[in-house]
Amino acid sequence: MKHSDGRNTLVIVDDEAHVLHALVRLFNKDGYRIHTFTSPLDAIDFLRSEPAGVIIADQCMPQMEGSLLLKKVNEYQPHIVNIILSGLSDRAVDGLESIKLNSYCTIGKPWDNDSLRRTVAEGFEQYANTK
Repeated sequence: MKHSDGRNTLVIVDDEAHVLHALVRLFNKDGYRIHTFTSPLDAIDFLRSEPAGVIIADQCMPQMEGSLLLKKVNEYQPHIVNIILSGLSDRAVDGLESIKLNSYCTIGKPWDNDSLRRTVAEGFEQYANTK
């Protein structure tokens, strides 16, 4: 099986299936190769062998917080662009901003569809510029 170079691969990790479905519907029209995971550990296993340009991770998940997931993924995919989705208060989201990872961005839940699509498109542009 031929692996992608990651330039068009979007990984979404959220423990809530309805959130994953909503995000897949949102991004389907953008032509990305979308891989979704309800388990951060499954996402890590996938990303050990498959490059991705952008990862969106929920911050509050039972197995592992999104920020820790991104930290682990960045160990072997240092150019992946990281986006955290968080339902936390604005103040808590501001605190997450200080956990700077590679191209780290925090988006509040509920998100604005147009803004999130723009953020992901910009993330793929940034990823392409690092390759």
